[in-house]
Amino acid sequence: YTRGTERLELQQSVRLAADLIVREIRFADSLTILDKSEVMYTKKEEGPRKTYRIKHIKEEVVLYINQTQTKVASNIIKLDFAFDEESGLLYFHIVGSNEKQHYDISSSVKPRNL
Repeated sequence: YTRGTERLELQQSVRLAADLIVREIRFADSLTILDKSEVMYTKKEEGPRKTYRIKHIKEEVVLYINQTQTKVASNIIKLDFAFDEESGLLYFHIVGSNEKQHYDISSSVKPRNL
């Protein structure tokens, strides 16, 4: 039972990170990969312009809005971004791990406003 719960929590953490990336990047109007584990973007919004970053730090995925940070997912040991200029797709690969298990997701998202 405990092992099943740990697996479920790990999968949920990786999926949560993937969902955040897709949801946020889909509406980006600018996009810059700062390094393979950090992406910076802006979105068209009312009010003052905000800078967003999604970054992998010490086994966590963190969302920054300007300088405010929110931890999104834990037990993440790898987050890689790559942007394909030709297709306009941002590819990402997330690996989560706890003491006994690994779980990974690879996916892509196309920003609609670039």
